[in-house]
Amino acid sequence: MDGNCGYLVVRSATRPSPDVQELPAVLVQHTAAALSSAAAHRREHEAALELGRRHGELANTRRRLNSSLSELEYHQLPAPADPQDRRSRRTSGR
Repeated sequence: MDGNCGYLVVRSATRPSPDVQELPAVLVQHTAAALSSAAAHRREHEAALELGRRHGELANTRRRLNSSLSELEYHQLPAPADPQDRRSRRTSGR
């Protein structure tokens, strides 16, 4: 997260002891770590969604490519020779 995302206000009726004064600092550190972790988790989730979307697009593209290749192969391959046609050519060539 960039910049401030809120404020932490601590109030005491009396001046706290040095040990107690450390607690807000620890709370701030833990809060910052939790906010950072939450932001990282959000980014990872968004990246996973994007990866899933792109995986679907890739699968669609591969299906279209395979279909196009099959169609090209069908149109470019010579038709299978008719066995009857071969026999008549052999006998007429003699």
